[in-house]
Formats: sequence, structure tokens, C-alpha cells
Amino acid sequence: MSRQIFFLILLVLVLHIITVFTILKPHINPYIGDMMDKHMVYMVSKSIIEGDIQPSPYWNIGYPALLALTHKFGVPYITAERWLSLPFSLLMLLLTFLVVMRLSDVKVAFFTCLAMSVSQVFILKSIGAKDFMLSGALILASIVVFYNFSDENRNWRIILYGLILGVAFTFRYISIYLLPVFIVYIFIIKGRRAGLYQSLYYTAGFIVGALPQFSIATCEWGNPLYSENAKTIWFTINHINDWARFLTTGGRFNIIGVFADNPLGFIVNWVRSINAFITSFHLNPPLIYLSYAGLIVFLIKVKNNWFRFIIVALSIYLAITFVYRAYSDYLLPVLPFLAFGGVWFIFRFIPERLERRRLGWFPIRFIIVVLVILYMFAYSYNRINRTDEAVVWEREAIRGVAEVLRDDGVDDPSVVLSTDLWYLYLPDARADLWEYDQVPFDMSEPDEALEYAVRGGYHYLLLYDRYKDAYGDWDGLPERLMEMDLPYEFELLLEMEDTRRRLELYRIME
Repeated sequence: MSRQIFFLILLVLVLHIITVFTILKPHINPYIGDMMDKHMVYMVSKSIIEGDIQPSPYWNIGYPALLALTHKFGVPYITAERWLSLPFSLLMLLLTFLVVMRLSDVKVAFFTCLAMSVSQVFILKSIGAKDFMLSGALILASIVVFYNFSDENRNWRIILYGLILGVAFTFRYISIYLLPVFIVYIFIIKGRRAGLYQSLYYTAGFIVGALPQFSIATCEWGNPLYSENAKTIWFTINHINDWARFLTTGGRFNIIGVFADNPLGFIVNWVRSINAFITSFHLNPPLIYLSYAGLIVFLIKVKNNWFRFIIVALSIYLAITFVYRAYSDYLLPVLPFLAFGGVWFIFRFIPERLERRRLGWFPIRFIIVVLVILYMFAYSYNRINRTDEAVVWEREAIRGVAEVLRDDGVDDPSVVLSTDLWYLYLPDARADLWEYDQVPFDMSEPDEALEYAVRGGYHYLLLYDRYKDAYGDWDGLPERLMEMDLPYEFELLLEMEDTRRRLELYRIME
């Protein structure tokens, strides 16, 4: 590696760190609202530390195990959970530079990394993004290693390549769907005989890497591939209110079972996810407008089998991802190639210089690329800081509820019922996360929620509406409850609201 390339890579990494700390305020966690997942991961990590592993069917073991490992080295859980994403975001930028440099040249690689590093999605996932950045970097690495695979004959390296994908599987279940794609590619470039042996080596490496997840899933549920992610897909297809019908299904099925239960809903949801991906700004404008055109033109004009393999692999990855939903969390491995498509399009179709008789020449291509990246930076800054207002409000709401409950002598979360999947820090910010019971999914009105709380023997009810007025009529709620002829009184302990959200905390008294 030349000094110039080393300097450019270092510059990209440093600029990304500066960008993250500039746009993301250090005291604000952009994922503070995602308490349910954080609590689930925390409990699994805690069980690993204590030596009695209690896995979650919604989380593969890799990320909780990594947090437990950092805890062994004295890193607090909250610190590790917050900062683990950052080094893997730098790894993804490094891999992106190497990939694009092989596809095009150093200039395109440099500006592709800059464009990706200032995009809103990539910045948000660089801190506190759970395991999404980790799994994204590993999936990208598992694709990158196939460069010049046709010349690779060392079996230990092929096993290592499979190991990378296997480790990615311990973080994210969806990684396993790339295994047959890679095996087919090995057969295509190696032929039948050599392809058979090398695909076996590759599969062996994958199994070794995925062995922790396979072992735990087999011991806990009797199935090495067990996951309850299909439950999430079922609710997405059949609407989250239909809790009663979900119970009639038995609640245990895989993706094929979800499709068999509602084929039309499955296909409609899949098509909607594809449309959401195409129309959403997973890469900041204006570069996203050029990305698809750049990728299509590159695919047609440049004869590169490795790039074609990348496109096929990522297309299959996206097709399976869209079954779940077009979440930006799962789209990180695609982001480098969207950025590459846009930057390559500019370098391909905009002249390097613009000649003028009196003024001389202008580096028009360089000016346009820099202006595009500066606009992307400004776009991310405005969008993320606008989001931060909601984050700050929710954090203050969490603290407000925690303080009121603590002052009221609450030391048991089981006496609190919530209309939202809320997890509060009690009695202070360093304590374990408390999980409140949740109102059943078919409760659509505050009156029903309060009546359910009374009949369930709860002493407190937390009504929280992320989208104001979407949860029903809140006006005159205590008075309406008195008309139900219930032998209870309801005292409003806390009320908070802004233009979008509303929160009320009630004490239920006989």
C-alpha cells in the first residue's frame, strides 16, 4: 500500500470520527427510545457473565456475548453498548475504500467513503446501534474476500472466508441466506470438482463460526436455526392489533409458515418493502438520485465478474431483508455500493475540467463532488438534530416517570402497566432496566387500558402515545372512568406533552 493510499484512508477515518462527534451530541443517544431491545440484550449479556446463559429467540448470541466479553475487561455495559459500533463503522469504511479502489480508482474510492461517512443512516448507526454495524461490516467483509477467488487454492484461507460469514451469523440470522449464494459462486468460478471441495471447506468454516449460535439454539429450543423473527413478520403482515388471531396459530412458525398463513399479505408486504427501499433516502440526496443510474451503467459498461457477483449477492440479501421490512438497520452492507454508484456516475459523465478563455480552467468534477458531499453533511446535520428534539423529550419523560414512581415509593415494576414497550431506569440511571407489563395489543382506547389495569390489579398505569391523538380520546379520561362504575379512583401523577407526543401517569386507588 502506497503512502498516498494510506494517508487517504487515514483521512477518511479521522473525518468520519469528527463528523460523528460534530453531528451526534455526545450526551444524546440516538437510540434511547429503543429500550426494549436494549433490555433484552442486557439480560442475555448478564446471564452470560453469571455463567447461566439465558438466550433470547429474538437475538443471536454474538452481540450479547461481545458485551459480556468487554465487561470482563472492565468496560461498563452502557459504555460498551454505546461505543462498540464506532470501530466497526471505521472497518466498514476501510473495506469500502478497498472494494471501490479495485472496482475503479483511488479518487472514486476516497469520495465514495466521504459520501458514505456523512450520510444520515451511517452516522446514526456509528454510535449505539446495537449489532447492526457489526453484522453489516462482517457481511461486507464476507463479500470482499471473494475478490480474485478464482486464484485462491489455499484451503485454510477458504475456511477463514467461511468463518467470517459464520461469525456474522452469530450476530444476525439473515447472514445465513448468503451461504448458498457464495457456494454457487464457488462452483461457477472453480468448476464442478474443485468447486465441490472448496465449497465444503467454505461450509466447514461457516459452521465453525456459527457454532456458538447453533449450539445454544439446539440446546434451548431443539433447533439450530430456531428464531422467533417470523413472529415479527406475522404481525407486520396481519396488523399488530390481531393478537387474538395470532394466539390461534400457536405462535410458533417459520417464514414458510407465515407465507402459508397469509400468502397475499406476505407478497403485498414484500412489494411495499421494495418500494420503501427505492423511494427512501437510505443515502442522502442528491447522491441517491445518481446511485441507481451509476450502478446500472457500471454493470453494463464494465465487464467485472466480481462486481456482478456482488450485485447478485446483495440483491438476494435485499430480497430476503424485504421479507422482514426495509429497515435501514439491515441495509448497511448495501450503502457502500449506493455511494459508489453515485460518485462513479459523476466521475464518468462530468468532465474533469471546464475550459474558459479568459478565466482559464476549472476542476468542475472536483467542485461538484465536494458540493454534493457538503450538502449531504448539511442534510444529515439538520435531519439528525431535528430528531434529537424527540430524543431529548423522551429521555426527560423517562426520567420524569422514574422520579415520580420513586417518590411514590415504588420498588417493584410489576405494579405498573404501560401502553408502550417502555423500559425505565430505576431508581437511577445506573440501575438495571425495569420492564413494565404491557397493555394487550387489542386495546385501542385509553378507557379500555385503564379498565384492564384495574381488573389486573395494577397500581399504576402509564399512558404514552408516540404519535399524539393516535391512541384514542384522552380528554376527560378520569371522569369517563368514573362513569364505568368501577370501585376505584384515578389520580393523575404526571402529564407531559409536546406537538407530537403525550404522556400521562395515573395512580389507581381503591
